Amino acid sequence: MSAMRPEPAQVQMNEDRPGRFVWRGRLYTVLAILRRPGGPSVPEEHDHDLAGEPGQWRCWRVTAAPGKNVPPVGFRLCQDGGTGRWLLSRDG
Repeated sequence: MSAMRPEPAQVQMNEDRPGRFVWRGRLYTVLAILRRPGGPSVPEEHDHDLAGEPGQWRCWRVTAAPGKNVPPVGFRLCQDGGTGRWLLSRDG
């Protein structure tokens, strides 16, 4: 499965990093941060789908799960620094 197109998400920050997010009506808990901002300033995949100037986006690669007995999944969470809007794509 390939990475999906970015979709809106609601993200709760914990100490200046994503802690939880709601996606498609489910609450996910971030279990690990795989990569933090400081790399590319715009998402690698589908960067043409994101409006805004390069450098405005902060992106994290994370693993997260909606429950304790559910295997974690990789996600890319990106925040538009100008508007605060979050977009999420699932790693494939």
